[in-house]
Order: sequence, then structure tokens, then C-alpha cells
Amino acid sequence: LDYTIEEIIGKHFLDLVDPSYTQIVNTSINLSLKNNYSFFEASLINKYEKINRFQISIRTIRKGDKIIGLLGVAKDVTLQRKLENELTDLRPKLIEVERLIALERARSSHHKMMLDELNKMKSEFVSNISHEMRTPLASIVGFSETVASDPNMPSEMRNEFNLIILNEGKRLAKLINDVLDLS
Repeated sequence: LDYTIEEIIGKHFLDLVDPSYTQIVNTSINLSLKNNYSFFEASLINKYEKINRFQISIRTIRKGDKIIGLLGVAKDVTLQRKLENELTDLRPKLIEVERLIALERARSSHHKMMLDELNKMKSEFVSNISHEMRTPLASIVGFSETVASDPNMPSEMRNEFNLIILNEGKRLAKLINDVLDLS
């Protein structure tokens, strides 16, 4: 409590107690006289009028059946109580933060599922459009190679193959235009 030994000698213990704790201290001292022991918390005022919180343990000192004094040990718990109060104040905030994190995780999980679904749809689209474009392209390439590799092909057959190549080319152009319109 920042007092020197000389300053503390002759002071009554209640002179050091915060007035709002006087009743608790009196009751605890009487309890220790009755039961030989008591344990309590009280605020004490130091030499510079600063109030600190202490855990105090009091035991009686006996000589035979007679009480000749009291022995008290006090532990400063000011910082501990301050931190406990701050923790108590922070608990509701922590609960709210945990709730918000849970909401964000759920929303994030939902977004991830949507992105996975969109990615799957994109892959299926690319696969389908690739298949749709290869079919007319295969006809165009196949019939073109046939026409190019057979110079003696009858003109009726050549005209039929050229008509297939033209139709498949138009079909492919329409598919490409549809994809461009879609994008």
C-alpha cells in the first residue's frame, strides 16, 4: 500500500479499507474470531489514495485458549479483477463475432457450391459444343478429302459431296454464331 513501516504502525486496519467494504471486513474479522479463519475480498486505499482490490485471508493467533492477535495475508488481485471484468465485457462481443463468422462461412460455402455448379455447367457446355462442332467438321474434312483424292469421281457424286460440304459448313457457321450470340 506504499506506506513505510513507520507510517503504518498505529493505523487501524479499517483506516486502510475503502468505506464501501467496511461492513464486509467487519463481518469477516468477526467470522475469523469465531471460526479461527476467514477469507474475503475487499478494496484497500494506499498512501496515495489509489484503491486496489485484495484477497485477504485472516487467521487467529492463540496462546492456549486465548486469542492474542490476528494474522492477515493479502494478495493484490486488482489487475486480475480488471482483466476478468474486461473478459466479461468482451464475451458478448466474442459471441457476436463467432455468430458473424458462422454466417460468413455458410455464405462462403453457398458461394463455393454455386461456383462449383457453374464450373460443372461450363465444362458440360464446352464438352457439348465441342462435340456439336466436330460432327459437321468431320463431314466437311471427310468429303473434302474424298473429292480431292479422286480426280475421276463422277460429277454427280462430286456435286453431291460438295452440297454436303456446303450444308455442313453452314451448319458449323450457325453453331459458331449461336455460341457467339450466347456469350
